[in-house]
Amino acid sequence: MVQPIAAPAPLPLPRPPRTLHLESPEAALFLVELNSVLHLYPFMGGEASMAEAARRVGVSKSRMSYWLRKMLRMGVIEQTRVERRGKHDVPLYRATAEAFTVSTDRVPAATDEEILTLNSRTFEAMERRSIVRSSSNNRPGWKLRLSFEERVPRLQMIPPDSSVEEGDVLNKWGCLALTGQQAAALRAELNELLQRYAAQETPGGKDHLYKFLLVEARLG
Repeated sequence: MVQPIAAPAPLPLPRPPRTLHLESPEAALFLVELNSVLHLYPFMGGEASMAEAARRVGVSKSRMSYWLRKMLRMGVIEQTRVERRGKHDVPLYRATAEAFTVSTDRVPAATDEEILTLNSRTFEAMERRSIVRSSSNNRPGWKLRLSFEERVPRLQMIPPDSSVEEGDVLNKWGCLALTGQQAAALRAELNELLQRYAAQETPGGKDHLYKFLLVEARLG
């Protein structure tokens, strides 16, 4: 007798990222100071040893050891396990949450704009470096294109004799005149698109930076 094939079990729903609210003034200062929070990045989203984190940040082991102790004290990282590597037992650490928050009244920055600037510098540096390398490494014929479109200046790197969409870099920005309803629909569509591709992440795939921003413009 042929046994019926059992229906596959439903896939578990993804857990929402854990957010940890930090209260101490020391933690608030740590999160908004670029030179400080860089030491946390190697532990976000995965485990890392002190030596691995030092290599990723580009600092000495002694310097990373200093920041490691400080981050443990603030509670933003924790030791997860000890792994045997050759003849050594190597402690591994991970961030205690996928996201951290602090009250803005604890942040010693002059304005909210300064806070955003401090925390966007690292991503913007990776963005610029990635665009330049993707468009210039062994790629003759690329061009810089300066224009004024959709009420904002735009400087783009474009592949030879083709549009931006046909190259390895999609880097568009501009200004659209939308109603509140249209803007809400576009935000929802962009978020749906991002979630769809986030669910398709492939182990061993190449990291790709993305940046979505839709906000009512304050021009001038």
